[in-house]
Amino acid sequence: MNITEHIGTHPQSVRYYFLLIGSTFRTMLSMGMLVVGTGLMGLAIAVFLDGFGVVEIGLGLSIGEVLGAFIVMGVSAAFAFGVATEGRYGTAALMARYPSLEVVAGRILGGVLVVLLIGWAAEQLEPIVAEQALPFRVGHEVIRATGSAGLLAVLLGVPLVWALRQGARRAGFDADVELPGLYVLWALLALITFSMPAA
Repeated sequence: MNITEHIGTHPQSVRYYFLLIGSTFRTMLSMGMLVVGTGLMGLAIAVFLDGFGVVEIGLGLSIGEVLGAFIVMGVSAAFAFGVATEGRYGTAALMARYPSLEVVAGRILGGVLVVLLIGWAAEQLEPIVAEQALPFRVGHEVIRATGSAGLLAVLLGVPLVWALRQGARRAGFDADVELPGLYVLWALLALITFSMPAA
């Protein structure tokens, strides 16, 4: 095994590391926003279905409140999905130029920064939604849970999915399981971390 395949040759230029950190940060921001968007979109659909009696969740909202919460949650989810989509634009081709362990290190660093950013956003939103209707507080909890679960997802998940891909390569399967695997792990950890606010 050629070790430079995984760690590269050093030292490199500042631009080399700047592009690495920038691209891996964008990738991890995409993963975090995808988890947030999934949670908020699921919440928007649940609020809509409960408001029109398709399912019974017990939110007890008027039709106006249902539509308002649905629009706000839906737009917020669309924004998160938009950031997730645009965040990764062009990063795949760029990351192919870097050794795999450098990408892992960059994703861990970028992921920690994203987790801190999501946690900061949740902290800023807390006083705003504290007195709002339940769906808005649940939406805030989705963001908080994503940030809380993110640290474990990054520190555990990034090396784990890298190891899985290396194992798949040695077995003759070069499927890109890293980012889908990381998304699934992050989403599951966020679901476990999620705590339903009091009505």
